[in-house]
Amino acid sequence: ILEAAENPSAEAVAIDETDEKNGLWTVSVYFRSPPSKADLNALTNIAASSLEIEQLTWKLIEVPEVNWVQKSLEGLSPVRVGRFFVHGSHDHGLRPTNSIAIELEASMAFGSGHHGTTKGCLLAFDQLLKRSRPRRILDIGTGTGILAIAAAKSLKTRVIASDIDPVAVDHAKQNAHKNGVGCYLISIKSTGLNRHELKEHGPYDLVFANILAGPLARLAAPIRAITAPGAVVILSGILPEQSNLVESAYRAQGFSLRTRYKLEGWITLCLQS
Repeated sequence: ILEAAENPSAEAVAIDETDEKNGLWTVSVYFRSPPSKADLNALTNIAASSLEIEQLTWKLIEVPEVNWVQKSLEGLSPVRVGRFFVHGSHDHGLRPTNSIAIELEASMAFGSGHHGTTKGCLLAFDQLLKRSRPRRILDIGTGTGILAIAAAKSLKTRVIASDIDPVAVDHAKQNAHKNGVGCYLISIKSTGLNRHELKEHGPYDLVFANILAGPLARLAAPIRAITAPGAVVILSGILPEQSNLVESAYRAQGFSLRTRYKLEGWITLCLQS
């Protein structure tokens, strides 16, 4: 009822069980501007009537201005994946001396290193570095730029980082400079591989694509067109039941599966042409 109400319009509604024994619940409703008491009384009366209870009590609280993305990530602990150590500025002093440290601040872009898909890509890349030193690298759907930065710091080579989201493109560029590899990273806004700049910097020896299974499958042919013979492709954002779909799309383009990783319910594929 609150979500559907037009006056006042709710920005978001959250429901929490606060007393399981007595069956008590709290509904938190967020408004962009303060609603009137008359509007709130009308809404709660409608809700009470629909629930067939006598009345609902409410109180109005002003929410302070808070960077919720920053706040939510402040408590996240550093992540160690192979030789890579991903951390926020508040954990700068915890960096192991034998690691490749990547410092990332909270942002609206995806990729803090805590998600199973990002971990899978870092793990696959860490294993790749034990046998290969790719020189031309593309990161599709770069987000915070974490994978591109990992590649630039490890190999001291140019990395092309693309994303459909201009916010991610900007954050990737900023994070690259913060990590001392701004001179290596070229950040480009692009939907898929439609920008000519992406093709100009190829053919690529390594391609990261941490997005979703559907787009990954559709990108199989375009990725094959811009990769060099023997190139490695690291793909993630794949649920276990989607793995065969993605693998089949890349096998059809001449790629073979080298390794499959499963972390936290997500699949990461490492393939080679």
